Amino acid sequence: MLSQFWQGLGGELSERWVERILTPAFLFWLGGLGAWAWQVGWEPLASWFLGLDAPVQGMLVVGSFLLVALSSGLVQRLEPTVLGLLEGYWPGWLDGLYRLGVRWQEFRLARAEQQWQALSRQGIAKLNPAQRRRFVELDIRRRRAPADPGERMPTALGNILRAGELRPRDKYGLDAVICWPRLWLLLPEDVREELVRSRAGLEMAVRVWIWGALFLIWSWMAWWALPVGLLVVLLGYRMALSAAATFADLVEAAFDVHRSRLYRALRWPLPANPRAERVEGAQITGYLWRGLDEEHPTFLDET
Repeated sequence: MLSQFWQGLGGELSERWVERILTPAFLFWLGGLGAWAWQVGWEPLASWFLGLDAPVQGMLVVGSFLLVALSSGLVQRLEPTVLGLLEGYWPGWLDGLYRLGVRWQEFRLARAEQQWQALSRQGIAKLNPAQRRRFVELDIRRRRAPADPGERMPTALGNILRAGELRPRDKYGLDAVICWPRLWLLLPEDVREELVRSRAGLEMAVRVWIWGALFLIWSWMAWWALPVGLLVVLLGYRMALSAAATFADLVEAAFDVHRSRLYRALRWPLPANPRAERVEGAQITGYLWRGLDEEHPTFLDET
């Protein structure tokens, strides 16, 4: 849901674009060349190229780089759409698949909950090292999904990012989708840079997934392109899960540590305790979204 905000930071996220964008595209087209050579052989291909005039060879080389650059730009434009699909934001005609995916995620989460509860009842102090590691893994898995079943997504990636968006609301009453653009303007520069790097890691993982899926195109020419493409797709998704977890944690940490900056910037009185903060946070969310027509709270002096 915060993806539109991050798309607006495209300029910052496009730093070192040659390294981040062109390399996967180059490997994709190099793989296609290898698949073609797998059919016709390297010697005929090399003989054909060497038999061309030097200007034609140069034009082919330049054209190849242009093709790589063009395909890189097209894939970059696809990244937000593909990320949304990997999260589980699917069109209406896939509602049946959506519900099936949600049920599968709920089954996995329910099984993890049962295992966690069983280990918890034994007492952490009585668990052996392997059981303690499993206990921590299960606890993290529980945290990586929304507690409310109605908020859950049909994919693990979607649940990680959705849970990260919901935690500021659950803890502080601050809706991340509404409050985040305002808080972003108040964050220290080093914090923003860390968040940008983390988001770039997530987008890089999505880029790897896309190029892996596209690599499957070459399987009609070379059988090995199928397992290579599937391996890259799996690797890209695993990378995305890890990057999304880090990014979600950083967004939550930004609210944990710097949310008082939002209160001060709005001249809003700081809440006196955690219970009051949830109420005040929900009120701030409404104030930022639609405004309020109330006499309370009284704004603080800017001094």
